Amino acid sequence: MTAGRISEQAPSAVTLRVLRNTAASLCGKIAWLVSGLVLTPLMLAHVGPIDYGLWVLIGSIVAYGSLLDLGIAGAVIKYVAEYRAGEKWNESPRLIASALRLYCTIGFAAILMTALAAPVLPRILELSPDVRSTAMWLTLFTGANIAISIPSSLAFSILRGLQRFDLLGLLNAAGAGVYALGVIAALLCGGGVVQFAAVTLLVTALLPLPALWLIRRAAPGLRIGWRGADLRTARQLASFSWTLLIIDVTGRVQTKSDDVVIGTLMPVSAVTHYSLARRVGEVGQIITDQFVKVLVPLASELNAYGEMERLRTVYIAGTRLAVAIFLPIAVVLSMFAGPVLTMWVGRPYETDAVVVVLLTIAGLIDMSQWPAGSVLQAMARHHRLLRTSVLAAALKVALSLLLVKPLGLAGVALGTLVSTALVCLGLVMPYAMRNTGVSFRRVVAGVILPTALPGCLMAGILWLLREFMQPSSILSVVICVIPAALAYAAAYLANSAACAERNLLLNLIGVGKRFAAQRFTAFTETSSGK
Repeated sequence: MTAGRISEQAPSAVTLRVLRNTAASLCGKIAWLVSGLVLTPLMLAHVGPIDYGLWVLIGSIVAYGSLLDLGIAGAVIKYVAEYRAGEKWNESPRLIASALRLYCTIGFAAILMTALAAPVLPRILELSPDVRSTAMWLTLFTGANIAISIPSSLAFSILRGLQRFDLLGLLNAAGAGVYALGVIAALLCGGGVVQFAAVTLLVTALLPLPALWLIRRAAPGLRIGWRGADLRTARQLASFSWTLLIIDVTGRVQTKSDDVVIGTLMPVSAVTHYSLARRVGEVGQIITDQFVKVLVPLASELNAYGEMERLRTVYIAGTRLAVAIFLPIAVVLSMFAGPVLTMWVGRPYETDAVVVVLLTIAGLIDMSQWPAGSVLQAMARHHRLLRTSVLAAALKVALSLLLVKPLGLAGVALGTLVSTALVCLGLVMPYAMRNTGVSFRRVVAGVILPTALPGCLMAGILWLLREFMQPSSILSVVICVIPAALAYAAAYLANSAACAERNLLLNLIGVGKRFAAQRFTAFTETSSGK
């Protein structure tokens, strides 16, 4: 695609491209969500809240090892997209080879660190002797999973840089299927959390193989191997990725420090309660993240062409779509957090509804700034986000430690909400608007009004239906949600800012009609032939 072709596209073309890539990526993530929704209650009932909490706690600590990625994945995505759009495609093998050597070195170091940490981590956490063996094996399997995932992520980063989110969705769906089968086999054989961790390791080790094959099909001229790596390219990667590394570190502190704080100051079973509430609250983020992931390579391509107005379109449309996807999920979870927890994992967890609500609101605020981060990363102007990331992490940990004693799990969630709101809305949003040249009026017209008004309408309808029906089953909740969601969708699509979304919907309806007409014609011809 040339610069001229991009310039000649209609204003909604960029948004349509984002929507198509999002739909493809979302299919794979929905498969993971469904498998988690079905398997988690079975796993929890099989191993109990203590072992499940131990698995979450060990996973939260060992997950810091994924920071050894050093932000290289983000750099690979950016440069593959830019090289593909410009005249430097022949430099891609050198970039990939340099990243591969770095990754393999880091993965080997992670294996050594895991072997050293496994025997001592249970003692550092002062776990009781009866669970120390389980904790050691969990550390080994989880650490090995991190070590393998670091070099494996290169293949997925290349696919993202190529903007082949359809292939990524296919891989994610396949991975979810293999994981579900593995967990079911472990349950049938009487396995516990150690076996569940082993299944995760198996999936991580297998998925890169079909990913590499798909890359060869998508980009036949792209060579992936060791040859061509050089120090200059490694420095180029490092100069871009070191900021992403620190942002990832602070982000990981924000997301994983809760489990450590709770596991240290409260019983291990409390980690299970918080983890399950957080998983419900993160549904909106997980789904919306599939949309945000498509923005970095697209924005990098536009940046390579110098299309600043298109970048502003990506920023505004991306933020609006992210909020539009997340907002109805947030409204439903805020209204039905208690029933959802009860129907999913049982009545003992219904009291954690307030945690779900607080974390959902915090996730909505945080996610509203993800598109800004993607555009700034594509423009290589993300370095100044370091201060805000460090501040957010420090504030989050301080508030969690301060509030966990008087308020319990709700205090930890409240700390997340307060720190997220202060940093995202007070610092990140003004910085992104200033660097992209977007006015606050444009944000109001293109993001806030098109999403807030339909959201208020949905919340009102849902509240009335909840008070009238008093839903206590999945079916009754769905009956309440459907009309409210349809009203939200109609109000959102009626807004003039949602032109691209309306066009995509009409295109999909047209495709569906043509497909149905073809099937009907084929059926009638077959019937008449008989």
